[in-house]
Amino acid sequence: MAAAGVEVHVLGNEMSRGLRFSRSCSSFTESTYTFDGHFDDAMADEINEVCARVGAEVVFPGCALSSRSLYGIKDRLTVPCFPGPTLDQFDFLNNKWEFVQFCQQHEIACPRTLLLTEKSEIQTVLAEGSLSLPVIVKPLAMDGERGVLKLTKASLEADLGHIDYAPLLLQEFVQGDDIGASAFCRSGEILAFMSHRLDRGEYSTFTNEKIHAAISTIARELSLNGVYNFDMRRDLNGFIYFLECNPRFFFKMPLSLVAGINFVLPGIDPNFAARQPAEPGETLTRTQRAWPNLLLTPWRVTKRDRDFSRFLLSDPISFVREMAHIDWD
Repeated sequence: MAAAGVEVHVLGNEMSRGLRFSRSCSSFTESTYTFDGHFDDAMADEINEVCARVGAEVVFPGCALSSRSLYGIKDRLTVPCFPGPTLDQFDFLNNKWEFVQFCQQHEIACPRTLLLTEKSEIQTVLAEGSLSLPVIVKPLAMDGERGVLKLTKASLEADLGHIDYAPLLLQEFVQGDDIGASAFCRSGEILAFMSHRLDRGEYSTFTNEKIHAAISTIARELSLNGVYNFDMRRDLNGFIYFLECNPRFFFKMPLSLVAGINFVLPGIDPNFAARQPAEPGETLTRTQRAWPNLLLTPWRVTKRDRDFSRFLLSDPISFVREMAHIDWD
């Protein structure tokens, strides 16, 4: 967020203590609360006290759970929250089963998905032929790919022992590649947008009007505000299936800035739409090698890679945490 032009003060706990050493962190305050999705008046009071002390003008959540905590008490805060969904919208979109059903109702393609009450039902479904291996099993609301498993004939017995949650989703596996898209919305209108993919160690942005149109439908139907990231699979024929929505800030924020897409500014600048409206196909295309690729294949390094590396290493703590998918609370 500092790279997007915002002075950052962090209110966190044990998981986010390392951020105090970040060059982008102006101050760090140890919280007496764990921002785990729950909220109460005392949590709001603590946030208000810290905001008054550091002179904060807006409050941002750091991850999925802290987003839920913040959206639950935003009406009790003395400082505005960065735009985001209502608590009901957050719970709805963060639930992978609810999201898939919503997409299907609005003719947005998703892999065939079944809701199971417990893992013992998986083998019954496979035996009946409702779905066939390989399949994806995932929890309803965990983030950062936690709990997501690809079940194959070779791994089925072993992987069933790793499933420690219920209920769960069993989803058709789409042969192809992972892609994603991020959007900032205001009153159901997309103001900033980026489609992205990771291919052989390289992140890149790309344009796709069908993805933009599908997310526009979701944003408009729900009248969304704030930042949202969508996970998708593109099959071998180029057909796109939506998997889930993450109604929060996302790990690929540095990529978006390198690509020239600022997802923070439209939430704090009411005039953003007049200066830089986002239209289908407007997204800039940039490609950056992931950090391990820079080390393993230095002969492929370009000036753009060197510039990107300097950008990341200017504040390595945040970058390392994002690479490790470490939550901020």
